Amino acid sequence: RAVEEEGWWVLRQEGWRYDVVGGDDDGDEADGGVSLPGERRDFEYKGVVYSEMKGAYSDPEGLMDRVAQGLLFPDSPYRYDSGGDPAVIPTLTREEFVGFHRRYYHPTNARLFVAGDESDVYDALSRASSYMTPFGYNPQSRKDSVIPYQQRTFKKPVYERRPYSAPGGDGGGGGGGHMLQVTWLLNTQPLDGVTELAWIVLDHLLLGRPSSPLRKALEDSGLGEETIGGGLDDELSQSTFAIGMRGVGSRRDVSR
Repeated sequence: RAVEEEGWWVLRQEGWRYDVVGGDDDGDEADGGVSLPGERRDFEYKGVVYSEMKGAYSDPEGLMDRVAQGLLFPDSPYRYDSGGDPAVIPTLTREEFVGFHRRYYHPTNARLFVAGDESDVYDALSRASSYMTPFGYNPQSRKDSVIPYQQRTFKKPVYERRPYSAPGGDGGGGGGGHMLQVTWLLNTQPLDGVTELAWIVLDHLLLGRPSSPLRKALEDSGLGEETIGGGLDDELSQSTFAIGMRGVGSRRDVSR
């Protein structure tokens, strides 16, 4: 429905639209949708994804993760925020929205997983075939969807400093307002099963419990209030490892 002519509402509801300030939930004007002649009205952006991403972008830890990912993947689509930057979302046009959907959201890029006995599998595959066959095969869609492995493009650590909004002016934790995170790119080619499992085990040993050595050493150091970063992230095709602290008291402690 998103790409059909009557599907214009999908972008307006899920993406972005103009709403009248003080209007009802449907985006109509107050007072039954009628405005008086010469009356000034204020508008604001609305939309499900737009509102969600505004909330996501207000989180300082999320900001650190996005900055780190952009620095680690400068030549990869991973440098972009898949949810969308709320400062950019309102520039998305209907034509761009439909064009992207038709190019990438194609059955050629689909993977089907079926569980059950033999009859369940054959029935599911038959249903899928009847639905997908009319779309045909689109090799260009598959080709354009391949995400190349990011190679390491720098020999020394890359630093980035960003300001962020903090409630009460102190980071919300009662201590220092600084946050610090170090993130590593772990692989530039697919990991074999043994290496991937080793990283999972190591991540748990280092950070999995309050008594884990890396977590305990940082939290006992007095440099900050608590650890952040989450350790191993293997959700992308290339894994990363991030560790840091919130509530760092001063820039001097950050440099330490």
